[in-house]
Amino acid sequence: MKKITVFSSVLLCLFLCSFCTAQKNKDTKNSMINYDNGDYEAAWKTIDSLENEGLPQSALVELEQLYERVKDKDDPTTIWRCLIYRSKYTTQLEEDGFVKSIQNLEAELAKASFPLQPLLQSTLASLYRDYLNNNFWQIRERSERGEFDPTFDILSWSPGQLIDRSRTLYLASLSDDRIRTVGIKSLDPITSVPRETDNLRPTLYDLLAFRAIDHLSSGQSFLTEPVYKFNLLQAEALAPAADFIAYEFNTRDSISQRYQTVLLFQDLLRHHLKDDQPEAFIDANLKRLTFAYQQSTRSDKRALYLKSLEDLARQYEKRFAFAEICAAVATVYVELAQNYQAGPEAEGRDAYLRAYDYCRRGIERFPKSFGADQCRAIESQILQKSLRMQSEEVNLPERDFPVLLSYRNVQQVWLRIVPLSDSDWDKYQDRSYGEQLPFLRKLPAQKTWSIDLPNPQDYHQHSVEVKVDGLPVGRYAILVADNEAFTEKEHAVGYLFTQITQLTLMQRPGGRGNYEFVVADRSTGAPVAGATIQTYLQGNRNGGRRWIWSKGPLGQTDADGYLSMSITERKGFTVEVKKDADRYVPEQRLRTYFESERSPQRFTQFFLDRQIYRPGQTIYFKALVMEKDAQGKPRILRNERVTIQFFDANYQVVETVELRTNRFGSVQGSFTAPRIGLLGQMRLNSTPNGSISFRVEEYKRPKFEVVIDQPERAYRLGERVVVKGNAKAYAGNNIDGAQVQYRVVRRVSYP
Repeated sequence: MKKITVFSSVLLCLFLCSFCTAQKNKDTKNSMINYDNGDYEAAWKTIDSLENEGLPQSALVELEQLYERVKDKDDPTTIWRCLIYRSKYTTQLEEDGFVKSIQNLEAELAKASFPLQPLLQSTLASLYRDYLNNNFWQIRERSERGEFDPTFDILSWSPGQLIDRSRTLYLASLSDDRIRTVGIKSLDPITSVPRETDNLRPTLYDLLAFRAIDHLSSGQSFLTEPVYKFNLLQAEALAPAADFIAYEFNTRDSISQRYQTVLLFQDLLRHHLKDDQPEAFIDANLKRLTFAYQQSTRSDKRALYLKSLEDLARQYEKRFAFAEICAAVATVYVELAQNYQAGPEAEGRDAYLRAYDYCRRGIERFPKSFGADQCRAIESQILQKSLRMQSEEVNLPERDFPVLLSYRNVQQVWLRIVPLSDSDWDKYQDRSYGEQLPFLRKLPAQKTWSIDLPNPQDYHQHSVEVKVDGLPVGRYAILVADNEAFTEKEHAVGYLFTQITQLTLMQRPGGRGNYEFVVADRSTGAPVAGATIQTYLQGNRNGGRRWIWSKGPLGQTDADGYLSMSITERKGFTVEVKKDADRYVPEQRLRTYFESERSPQRFTQFFLDRQIYRPGQTIYFKALVMEKDAQGKPRILRNERVTIQFFDANYQVVETVELRTNRFGSVQGSFTAPRIGLLGQMRLNSTPNGSISFRVEEYKRPKFEVVIDQPERAYRLGERVVVKGNAKAYAGNNIDGAQVQYRVVRRVSYP
């Protein structure tokens, strides 16, 4: 009951919020229908105060008295508000209150007149859809109950009926042409929070149309889509508004939400096409273009989208909405820039520049507009600075080594080399993340210098290798920043650590607490004899971030650089390697490994005929039952009893079978995949121990296969490559006329 109560309140808030985004029309035409809303502020104040005190029953009594006063008056907004509040209290106070509130609203809808009727239709549509969203996994297998009947218990409806009822109500709320003449100012009691921009929702039609569009364009679909489903392939979907309105979209999938959204956008734009003030038209057109861009399956959709947006920018350069158009264009260019991969023919090299230019234009022309705020956010993203360094964790003493510096929007950097003693390293680890960089900044530097970076001013990230002069043996921090003081506020700062040593260490567990080590020269690979290896065993934390380490076993490598060491304590440990003045402390944490005596283990190995099945399909399995002895040697088990259980996606037992292995130690059988219930991953479990997972889904079997030929030779970066392949149906015939899409991705491969 509590869950349903909260759910109903959220629905109410969502509906009210959608009204709150409506705009007041300052220039309401004389032909607009207006309604006189009575002054019931005192009554609503009493109702709200009782609700806030946790007295919904008393609030309901006051509400019913108010409803009796207004139900016969020409005050649709107050009546609508009373009905919504009543639904909320009914949900809170009565068992199955949500169902009763829906039925009560359906009863009110049956006798409602204009304009209360379209308001209730849109309200009920959202209630049905949100109920489905929150309870889909409980009701997905319900069967259809025939024609819709409002007296039916909603708890017995199928997903299809809920979807159909919601869609029908949304579209019905737009069927009366009189909603086009109801000024939004008449709905002040339920549209009390207008946005700063005027005229975007001048009529009740706009309000209800956008609610329907938001619902239908959400992309959610709980029904199986037909083979002939509607796909937005037409270029006209992204064309200028006049061409979009004139184009006739045809499909056999007439109930498609995507198709219904396209038709609503056509009607909405047609309604505002000849407005004296084009703000509502521009807002609807921007929303249409964004929807079409997201839903289109065309390979050239970005180019079409950009062209239409840039045409809009040129057409409405002197209108207040120009800044929002600029923000939409800039968003696309930023998306293009983020996907840019450097190359002679790569698309998007100047995308950040174009995005920045549009942001500047929007801000400079209308600095106080909502679109200008969007442009400032995008501009901040484009101008954001970044610095990142990469280097080897260990470098050789007194030898120059490279540091890879990746940077964005930075023209000059300062670098600092800071030697770290063991005490400094411990203090660094004791500090929290926000305190670590200030601590390193205060330590004395061995060297500081600056570098001018090549910066083509394209706002992309670039990389250069920076030479660091050779350093003596030890541990160092290398700091980089875009300012000499290495401050963080509004600046880019980074750092890394490296050890300078000639030593390297290889190790492996030997079992039963033994560990084997080999110390070698890092540059030549020659074994290092007489190197001391000191282990440190991990204890508890010292109250800060650092672990307390205690000295463990100590050993020395032989002539081959080899040392076998016994570590009897079951703890994590680390090591320190020393040879004369050289010292190496690997960052890797190790753990002792104790091999226990094995007892014979029986297990089952499953084999399936496939990894995915359809509901109702037969699942054929075969299983091999074996036993491993103490040495891990397997043998088959003959005439062994085997119990196999079939678990569904909810991990409930569907069926159990008992079998005996044959002279080859195997069993075989079959199960039937469930026809109803939750689909997804299912499992076979057996005794002796064994299991295998598979999926049960309503999937489409592919009709053809594409095989790409192997390259005949190696290619160099930037060279033109010809890729050949063949598409052939499983029936044996070649596939012709198919659309081919591909993308090239560059990846770094480290040997």
